Amino acid sequence: MKPTLVLSTTAALVVVVVLALGLIRYSPPAPSPMASDSASNPPGYLRSLSSARTTTDAVAKENWRLARPTAESDRDGGGPIDGATPPATNWLEELFTFNGPKPLSHEVIDRWFASGRTNAGDLLAARQAGGGIEFLEKALETFPNDPRVLMAATTTIRADPEVQRENLERLKAAAPDNALANYLSALNEFRAGEPEKAVADLVAASQKKGFDDYTLEAMQTTEELYLHAGKSEVEAQASAIYNT
Repeated sequence: MKPTLVLSTTAALVVVVVLALGLIRYSPPAPSPMASDSASNPPGYLRSLSSARTTTDAVAKENWRLARPTAESDRDGGGPIDGATPPATNWLEELFTFNGPKPLSHEVIDRWFASGRTNAGDLLAARQAGGGIEFLEKALETFPNDPRVLMAATTTIRADPEVQRENLERLKAAAPDNALANYLSALNEFRAGEPEKAVADLVAASQKKGFDDYTLEAMQTTEELYLHAGKSEVEAQASAIYNT
């Protein structure tokens, strides 16, 4: 037998023996704990994140607990009440759930007027803070030519086109540079079936540079009413914006 053939045969036998021994000794690896039970035994970095989040939640809960007013905290002689929201945040919850701030009581509004706040803006603020449509009606009766009152009346009170036309004509006279008065008048004329009058109002509006719905002034006065009612500055501003 040639030496080359002998070496080849020997090498082949060695390879076969090695493979056989490897197969005999080989056993499938045990399932990874992470793969078999990842939910109950997460990786180290996930455990760290979970621990940090739990700690943060605990700190936040403790801060809310300590934020309870002293009077309520000591109501039962045992400190803050767990699981309750501090009253200071109730108005935020009302705004975020789209319920809006609670209407001010008639007693609060009466004190507002008793302090000398009885002009047109004050009456409109009382209505915006929940006092009712009667305050707008009183403002319209007492200040029939005030542009703020007329604007509120034409955009709030559902009246027949003729009554609206009368109010809008007074608004155009009270605020001759305010194009919004003409736009509202054009809308009223379209609804009344008077397209020619509506077009005339649109032409007139296009020639005016002013455009004011008196919202900023109304918000400022309404905020003053909420401050007068004892609300915080932030709550008064947020409530005024919501109601204007």
